[in-house]
Amino acid sequence: MKLWLRCVWFIVLCSFASAQPRFERMAALHETVVSVHEASGIAGMFTYNHDPQFWLEYLALGKLLVGVREGSETRWLHQAKDLQVRNIPAGEGVEALGTVAGKRVHVQVLPTARGRDTQRWEGCALFLVTCEPNARLILRYGGIGRVRIHGFRPQLPQRVDYLTQADFLPTPAEAYEVDIQTWGAVLRTREIPLFVAVSVDRERSARLFQDGAFMRVEYHAPRSRATLVASFAESREGAIALVRVHPGNVEQECRQRFRHLRASAWIQTPSRELNDAFHWAIIHMEYAWVRPFGWIEGLRHWGTFYSQQHNMAADWIGQTSRSREMLLTHAVHLLPGGQVPQLHPNGQTRLDFGGWNQFYVWGVEHYWQHTGDRDFLQRILPALERVVQQTFEEHDPDGNGLLGFGQQIGNQEDYISTPEDGTSPTIAGMEMKRILGRMLLAAGRTREAEACYAERRRMWQALRKHLWMPELGRFAFYRDSLGVLHLEGQYHTLIWPVLYCPLTVTEKYTSMRHLADTLTGEEGQVYCSNNFPHHVMATVGSQAGGQPQPWATLAWADLGDGDRAVRPLEWIARRVMQSPNSGSWPEVAEEVPAYFTPPAGVFVWGVIEGLFGLKRDIPGRWIQVAPCLPKDWNYAELHLPDIRLVVKQDSTSIRILLRQEKPLVARFRIHIPPSRRVWVTGAAGYRIEPAIRGHTVTFSAAKAKRADVVVRWEPQPVDVSGGSTVPTGGLFHLRLYKPVRKASYHGGSDVAMLKRLLDPLHVLQGESWETGGSGFYSPMRETLSPCPNDYGQVGRRLFSRRTVFVGCS
Repeated sequence: MKLWLRCVWFIVLCSFASAQPRFERMAALHETVVSVHEASGIAGMFTYNHDPQFWLEYLALGKLLVGVREGSETRWLHQAKDLQVRNIPAGEGVEALGTVAGKRVHVQVLPTARGRDTQRWEGCALFLVTCEPNARLILRYGGIGRVRIHGFRPQLPQRVDYLTQADFLPTPAEAYEVDIQTWGAVLRTREIPLFVAVSVDRERSARLFQDGAFMRVEYHAPRSRATLVASFAESREGAIALVRVHPGNVEQECRQRFRHLRASAWIQTPSRELNDAFHWAIIHMEYAWVRPFGWIEGLRHWGTFYSQQHNMAADWIGQTSRSREMLLTHAVHLLPGGQVPQLHPNGQTRLDFGGWNQFYVWGVEHYWQHTGDRDFLQRILPALERVVQQTFEEHDPDGNGLLGFGQQIGNQEDYISTPEDGTSPTIAGMEMKRILGRMLLAAGRTREAEACYAERRRMWQALRKHLWMPELGRFAFYRDSLGVLHLEGQYHTLIWPVLYCPLTVTEKYTSMRHLADTLTGEEGQVYCSNNFPHHVMATVGSQAGGQPQPWATLAWADLGDGDRAVRPLEWIARRVMQSPNSGSWPEVAEEVPAYFTPPAGVFVWGVIEGLFGLKRDIPGRWIQVAPCLPKDWNYAELHLPDIRLVVKQDSTSIRILLRQEKPLVARFRIHIPPSRRVWVTGAAGYRIEPAIRGHTVTFSAAKAKRADVVVRWEPQPVDVSGGSTVPTGGLFHLRLYKPVRKASYHGGSDVAMLKRLLDPLHVLQGESWETGGSGFYSPMRETLSPCPNDYGQVGRRLFSRRTVFVGCS
């Protein structure tokens, strides 16, 4: 009986293991995409379909089958039992490794930069095969055609079938032309508008011949290495010109490109997953860049250009030229109404959901801040004016300064919309007016700039009057035509006011308290909304994806809460680096390597501007340095092409070393815990402002390439005694103590003193102070308005606990 049970258990374990899903590992440069499937080790070369009717298809430009000849039989890599497939750690491509006929066969496929900057539809990939010990190698390359990556056009074969079945052909065999040459072959089929050329390293022992839809290479002498170069172009001559290269030179160029990329921008923190995710985010941006349009959204399943928030990262990592080209290209392609379009790889335009006008405008300012490019200013200004005008014409038809938005204003929020006058759209509109005003002012158009600033002030007054909910300490989602306020907003409903509105520090905190209590998971992940019943796996507006996390980081960093600021980034970093993603960025939080690039771009931006607190303004001649790290981190370093920032901290000090190639005035902003005294070295003077759970110290250093500043403080030892959560109608009691549990009094000089009570949400019903001012008590109100039940089942999910603040001397 025991033996039988063990056998059943063994069978069950084997069944589970064999059912483990397998995925593609991918890489790309420009329009050359390479993919190797984990289930087969078969490597393929692809490109995006330029026909806008079929943009969810790929053109399959050939796959490589690698075999080892043993006597009269051939064993293939896709038959190996110990097959391993992964992205090459440095990022330059994909590799497969397995045992074939007792030989260790290793295949690497590298997309190359050949054809990248021509703006023609062409590209090239390098296939490297090594064998240990030497063996008679056999290579088969071919099988070109169309494949689909989604459920649309079911008459086409799926890419996964193409890569997992060795002899699977996307086109009938009789439709192929395989023209064998002395150096390789040219492949052609009427199904696709491209020619594919393939070259191999020829030796006397090699024999080339047609094998159905494939070119076949047989090496009759044992060897340890073989190389194959495949290219594509719209003409036969163009494909041949690209493929006739020395493989060694191409390999060196590929590896050098990614070595340079890794050395140019990196972080070093106590979180290894955060460091590695930053590295892979930059690699994804390299994979996705297609000149001049921008960054492809997802290699795996979305081969087109959506909102290009990647440029917020590109400006920091030495790629401002890409930002410039992307922004100007979209300006040329504005839709007739003035909307910023989405683009196909061939440059054709379309508009899905609500567009991305506000992210485009933010991107324009970000590039301007990093360059002060006056030629760009003159060229972009007419388009910028038209985009802002169109936004207000469409989304503020009644002219009251409060905007509503259509569906998906941003990535990964497919069915999110703001039907009428709403908080997020209005803040986006305020920012658009501010940025347009700034650009007009830089162009010398002062009167028009002042009009933009005045309109922004009017919008802020309307937002504060009609959408601020003082009894909750947050803005509403939107106000409908009957004047009813709705609460069921998204993460940006609570975050954007913190980043872009002149709120007090307590108002910022209560807004973020709602985010923490209602839209934040156990690991610190931020969900898009509570509007839909299913989380994580869909992009219907309820998921926790990569996109919201950096925004939460920036908002918590603004409040000086490093422990909370890092958690959203660490959460998505874990999803990226753990199996099965293993470096691939998912679209949301699903375990599907998607090579999805928008969250990768904003992750880089969030790390740099959130955790490390950098903000640069070359026209204004200043750089902000406001690192906000978790308390248990004692060291963090950021290396960018023209900036190096090192932060060292402990419980009583923080040291910041800044190196910049373009010297700007450094403005420092440091959050420190409650302290008796503060000392700053490296600056002429400083200012201390009250903050949540501490102080904010601000100061500037002289304009120089090097700055070394130290902030030290003598901690103020304070414990709080009292209930952290009190029900309505209960008694709220609070006292401050030294750690030795001695109560504080007015005459004490070494412990904080209660200075004033702040009850912005009106939850207390009068208060009484204890003798000596060390504490107070107050009954809670019996009823609080509004009540969660006023907003139904969804509304109950959107209420945080209400907060009372205590000001201390």
